[in-house]
Amino acid sequence: MRSMFFGCRSLTSLNLTNFNTKKVTDMYGMFNNCSSLTTIYCNDDWSVGGKVKYHDHMFINCPNLKGEGAAYDSSKTDIEMANPTTGYFTTKTNTGIDHVTAASKVGDGKIYDLSDRQVSKNYKGVVVTNGRKILQC
Repeated sequence: MRSMFFGCRSLTSLNLTNFNTKKVTDMYGMFNNCSSLTTIYCNDDWSVGGKVKYHDHMFINCPNLKGEGAAYDSSKTDIEMANPTTGYFTTKTNTGIDHVTAASKVGDGKIYDLSDRQVSKNYKGVVVTNGRKILQC
């Protein structure tokens, strides 16, 4: 994973929830120079497995990065910041909502929010109508 995202200056967020890093040994410079990166998502059991030997400069020049545990600090750029508790990662929670369709308007029929309350046709957000989940913008 050495320099995997190195220089991805246009990258603003990254989802690592499906990454399995338990056997990884090299993360040197992994996010180096991702200057627009604001969020790195991980799952709630994120672990680097303790096998990483090369981990320096992982977060060099990531000034916009902010995690659950810390905002970017240019003096803290190594593997100790690759976690959601005290570092630059953010836990991505599973909402259980799959197959959402984006729509500017829903059709006729009753519309419900995700708490099963009936809402108006002007409601913004994820709604359920006719058995379909729709993101109403």
